[in-house]
Amino acid sequence: MSRRNLKARTLFKPTMAVRRAVLNPFLAGLVALGLMIPAGAAAAGLDDRDSEPIVLTGADTPLLVGARPGSIVAFNYADGWRQVPVQVDERKLIDYRPVRQFQGNTREFKAMAYADPDTWAEADGVPQTMTANPKGSGAEIPGTAGDPMLDENDEVAMMASDAAGSAAGEPAPAGVDPDTRTPVRVTDPLDPGESRFLYLFVTTTGLDPAAGADLVRYEQKFDPVLPGPYRTAYNFGSLGDNADGPPINPEDSVVETGRYSVGIPSRWQIDGLTIAAGDGADILDGDKSTVGTSGCGRNELTFSRGGGGFIANIDGPVRAIRSFIGANSGTFTQREYVFYEGLFENRTTLRVHPGINQFVTAMDMSEDAIGMTYRNQRNPAGVTIDGVQDSVVPGRFDWEQFSGPQGTVTNVARLSTDLTDVDISSYYQDVATPAPNSSMLCSGDDHSYGAAGPLMTTPLNNSDPTIADSYPELPVSHFSSVRRTWFDGPEAGAALAALRSRQVDEPLGATTGAATDPAPIVDPPRPARLALKAKPRRVVLRPGHPRRVSVIVRNTGQTAARGVRICPVRSRIVRNLRCQTVKSIGPGRFVRRRFGLRLRHGVRAGSRKFLIRATGRGLRATRTGIRVVVRRR
Repeated sequence: MSRRNLKARTLFKPTMAVRRAVLNPFLAGLVALGLMIPAGAAAAGLDDRDSEPIVLTGADTPLLVGARPGSIVAFNYADGWRQVPVQVDERKLIDYRPVRQFQGNTREFKAMAYADPDTWAEADGVPQTMTANPKGSGAEIPGTAGDPMLDENDEVAMMASDAAGSAAGEPAPAGVDPDTRTPVRVTDPLDPGESRFLYLFVTTTGLDPAAGADLVRYEQKFDPVLPGPYRTAYNFGSLGDNADGPPINPEDSVVETGRYSVGIPSRWQIDGLTIAAGDGADILDGDKSTVGTSGCGRNELTFSRGGGGFIANIDGPVRAIRSFIGANSGTFTQREYVFYEGLFENRTTLRVHPGINQFVTAMDMSEDAIGMTYRNQRNPAGVTIDGVQDSVVPGRFDWEQFSGPQGTVTNVARLSTDLTDVDISSYYQDVATPAPNSSMLCSGDDHSYGAAGPLMTTPLNNSDPTIADSYPELPVSHFSSVRRTWFDGPEAGAALAALRSRQVDEPLGATTGAATDPAPIVDPPRPARLALKAKPRRVVLRPGHPRRVSVIVRNTGQTAARGVRICPVRSRIVRNLRCQTVKSIGPGRFVRRRFGLRLRHGVRAGSRKFLIRATGRGLRATRTGIRVVVRRR
């Protein structure tokens, strides 16, 4: 069998967006470093959940329904209003047949999906047409027009990191219709005492919903270039149902954020991953989806060689969405990649005939991942990825993680199904030269370094509603999964992975309406009091390799904390650092300051504590510690 490695691309290169202009490189760099946030607006976000989005529907925002999607803007409040990015993604009921350019004799299948004027899903407000020649000339399909204005089905996406204090009692910011004011209260069930707020409005002066940000940059690039627009030049057919050869409509697409970059060579394949907080290595051979653990009958390459089409390709200021269908005989099997600045969601909905009963979804790492540690819930101490198979405890797990100098990848996957007796276990293969029938060899390189993920086996079932009549003894089943992936620095470990798993199971809450934004308590006021927290709590330092840490100082009182000084305590571990000062921290607000830690000469390897202290005028001092692990190489 021939295989083709399609990773000849440079990650973290400047790209053009799918449907939006990219920030100029200077501003993009500032956004990536978080340096565009003014000092007075630092009191934002919920601790440990800065990577997560807040996604509402139009049904959650009745005062905005009927507005033009591009007129929705968002603000937070921290000693004044500040505009923050928001993205409206339109959704409507679509017929999936035109998406794959099937003729009308194929049985109808409709579902709610993202709208896109550049695919056969069409824009929200534009009806789909039956497939005909010339394309687009067929009869309109009833019920697929949708609504071009914000309706109850559309999604409104913001970032939890932008949520800040209450603006109860404050007049609306300039440039908006105050009658459309929609407070959004964000809560964390893991920290129920904390609340943050975002505010949605309709602009009356043409404010840009992006607010100068571009957190995710997505370029869909076909290689070779299509001979015309997607709708007429894309090959919706098939090159065959085998893994012998390249995909149809090959790509050299890139998704890039300030925290990670991935490469996409075809509809179902991802074959590159670089983590910004790591050493720059491309650690991924392929994000693989196979039917069974051996052979190449059905896998991410055969899916990409077979027929299919895109529902939507969206590049916005908050997130990028790549939604497509077609996995060989899984005609309407669907996958959506949703990329945020620090989080990647991989959503799969299976719609396939009986007989497809065992699935592996595994990240197969590249040779550059050698030396990383793989761990999961059953193996928290982890094993070293080195091309030599380790004995790991098998079984169902809630989280898994790859970690090393290259950075950290944490995966948390959840299954949704009405099937009973689904067996969920684990897959792990770390073999430099695996058996020729390993399903990890169906695409990418000739190795299987730390290939890991869930292994699922189902009873006989039919999940394709369009062939229900052919299997009357099998009720149509539902089978879908969502895998969420975080990208962190080398210091992340099992504790962070366990936290991510809890966060998935207890998601952020978001409530809307005036009743969610009560006036703050001001009588009697509590005096200012400082609380201090450092992130990360553990760092690895090597000679000549500084690490940046963030220090968060929160005023938990109800009066302003003035003359605040944040001072690293003199240490024999790291070089001396200057204090940073903050003129004032308002009640309930916090500020974030960053310090670069550099090892002193001659420090021995080992683990030590580094202290940071915060004081204020007339206030009791507080301090926190960071565990510094010194490594000499």
